[in-house]
Amino acid sequence: MVQSIDYPELMHLLTKPLEPRTRALIAFQYASAARIGELLPYTHKIKDKETDRLVYSHYTNGLLKSNFFMGVNKITWRLPNFKTKSKKRLIKEPFVLKEEKVLWDIITSWLANCSEQVFELREARARELIRNVISPYSSHVLRKSRGTHLADLFGYNAYEIREALGHSSLETGIHYVSTVNSEKKMRAKLIEMMKMVMNR
Repeated sequence: MVQSIDYPELMHLLTKPLEPRTRALIAFQYASAARIGELLPYTHKIKDKETDRLVYSHYTNGLLKSNFFMGVNKITWRLPNFKTKSKKRLIKEPFVLKEEKVLWDIITSWLANCSEQVFELREARARELIRNVISPYSSHVLRKSRGTHLADLFGYNAYEIREALGHSSLETGIHYVSTVNSEKKMRAKLIEMMKMVMNR
């Protein structure tokens, strides 16, 4: 079983009074299903275990220097995906739907008010800021939670999970999967969940 935070619990955490940068970090890491290093200015290096020589590295500018595409009902961004066995620099294109109201509000607000800012944080500091909010979990649980929610709540299949999380192996995505899905099904489920909350 993959460790994760319940979707309602996580959305509730994000509505509490938080420092805007920390709230944005949590929202972006979760929505992107990203590794923390993919969100920050970061030089990624892989060493050959036998020779201890550097075999691959690249620099990523951080999340807010990614390309964002604002639609009426969907925000998409292009994010470097640097941790793959093939050592190729791949690009992921995570998205947030307008029906994901908590995430949508946080992300649109951050992009509108902090468009010139990037997360100029060291990885350890970013992890600490996030952990202070989601303790006892580490920041990586946000990535696992997104994968779990995409599978359990929104019915993504193993191929869709692999694409969303940037796994190099289909087998990793299988751990998250329960049913099959499309973006349309995800939107319908979000609307259903919103109605349940409003009718309480």
